Amino acid sequence: VPRHQGNAGFMVGILLSGLKRYHQITGDKAVAQAIVYGANFVVQDMWMAAYAAFRYTSCPGTSPSPILNFLILEGVSYAYCLTREEKLKEVVLRGMEAGIEYMFSEGFGKSISQCIHFTPHIIYYISTCMKGNRSS
Repeated sequence: VPRHQGNAGFMVGILLSGLKRYHQITGDKAVAQAIVYGANFVVQDMWMAAYAAFRYTSCPGTSPSPILNFLILEGVSYAYCLTREEKLKEVVLRGMEAGIEYMFSEGFGKSISQCIHFTPHIIYYISTCMKGNRSS
């Protein structure tokens, strides 16, 4: 059986977070487009709606984990602000809820700190965009 090839979702999430910061400074339209493409890719490829969580990798055999949501959703929430795509909004809201529930029931050590690092950014972009303000 050939070894599966693909992405690790958290790495895509970290990349999207970095691209978000770069876009905020430069306003580069190509970077905004890359963020939107990347967010849609990670949602399409790794989001498991039944669990409200992302798989660890592109491999269909890897399990979903709500703790990964925080590492991925900052870029997805920013992509939502750029596009207002309802699917992205749904993923962010469901993913945050599942991630917070998991964090308080199962989280520990670095898991909690990685959640705390990304959560304020995610909440800011979703709350700002839901009010109708475009943030970039």
